[in-house]
Amino acid sequence: MWPPFLREIDPRLVLPVVPPHKPGTDSRVSGYSLDWPRRWREKRAESLADTLRKMNTAEQYRKYYVNAERFAEASAANQDWHNRRPSRRTGYRSNSDAGD
Repeated sequence: MWPPFLREIDPRLVLPVVPPHKPGTDSRVSGYSLDWPRRWREKRAESLADTLRKMNTAEQYRKYYVNAERFAEASAANQDWHNRRPSRRTGYRSNSDAGD
């Protein structure tokens, strides 16, 4: 189940999702992403979604903030992913995966 390098990592630090990446770089992507929204939830009382919405002021960067908010939702829904069967995990797809 775990690639060798992941055996050394606390599973609470990562999520089993493929992050947005450039076309043609699939072979360089591990399929795991740093779960930075979890760290936010552990260290801060304010809502990450509210903070991201406040920062989302420039149309040219909107998709990045929307993707960050969606990733934060997936993080919250899957914070115990390492304790569940794979079929019970909630997926995450960035807008870039959907062709945006």
